[in-house]
Amino acid sequence: MGLRDSPSCEAWYAYKRDYIEREELFKKHIEERQALQTEIKAMRERQEEERKSLFRDLSYAEGINTSKQEKLKITERQSYIDKNLELMFDDDSEAEDHNQGVKKGIKDKTFER
Repeated sequence: MGLRDSPSCEAWYAYKRDYIEREELFKKHIEERQALQTEIKAMRERQEEERKSLFRDLSYAEGINTSKQEKLKITERQSYIDKNLELMFDDDSEAEDHNQGVKKGIKDKTFER
């Protein structure tokens, strides 16, 4: 029986073999993890860009809606004013009579010196 055939030598070779296998497994896991991290980073960047794009779209849509709402309010306000003016002065003669009455009242209240 030679030195290489001794039980302690077999244990040494088993230890070296296991050590090399374990190191290769660690390297393989590290490489896989790095590849996954690269994919995760790329996915996060895409998601961030999508969020920014959606936010821009939403802001633009809100701006359009706000503009439409403001225009609608202005139009409604103007039509309300126009309708009330038409109701107030439905007949031009009434408007003239009203204006003359106001002017006459002013003249009547003035003092002569």
